[in-house]
Amino acid sequence: MREGQWDYERVTYDKKIVVKEGTFYLRVQGYAHEGDIGSHKAIIQLMTPLLGKHYYPHGVEYGDGEQFPKALVSQCEKLLNDVKAEVEKFAI
Repeated sequence: MREGQWDYERVTYDKKIVVKEGTFYLRVQGYAHEGDIGSHKAIIQLMTPLLGKHYYPHGVEYGDGEQFPKALVSQCEKLLNDVKAEVEKFAI
């Protein structure tokens, strides 16, 4: 489901994950390779996923210097692999 994180050419999917080490966001961005995002018929090119940590009150840091719990990284990898398996069902 796409809420307010899209325009006609770009889309962002975020997954909030809260663990004892803090609040993290898995973000996958994409752009319309063909068609437009709002039509629900676009071919979307997904970009490299990002993992970031939320720092109150400044926001989310996606920098290379961040350290992420191994269990969180494993959880994100599993989630991305599950999504990939679902998306591959629709591959052209």
